[in-house]
Amino acid sequence: MGLCYKNDRIKSEVCRDSGINIKLVMLYAQIIGGIIAGMGGATELLGMYTRFEWQMLPGYGWDGVIVAILARNNPLLVPVAAIFLSYLRIGADLMARMTDIPSEVVSIIQALVIMLVAAESFLASWRHKIVVKKAKEEMAISNGGKSK
Repeated sequence: MGLCYKNDRIKSEVCRDSGINIKLVMLYAQIIGGIIAGMGGATELLGMYTRFEWQMLPGYGWDGVIVAILARNNPLLVPVAAIFLSYLRIGADLMARMTDIPSEVVSIIQALVIMLVAAESFLASWRHKIVVKKAKEEMAISNGGKSK
């Protein structure tokens, strides 16, 4: 199943021609991911306190979204992004204890980092469109004014 999932990401026609149901494989991948995430969450919440407490909702899901954005959906960069995020949080905690700066400053820094990552992605796609447009114009000029 993993090979098909990898092939689906690379070239879906290969899986389709091999007779593999791509939608079913993607559904299985989502189900397996949900099961693993649920077991991890249950271990975190029930393992430490042996019961669920409603006051204890730290927002781990949003932390996961931030880590995924920082890692640009690259699984190899997830540990680096998670360590960076924890470095920010622990640093903000220490800064709040030793100075009069509130620990919520880390939220502003996180927002800035996310905006910079998103801006870089946006600008890269915008730059790609400009390069493609200029290349088409140059091809039209080199073909004697005829564009295909």
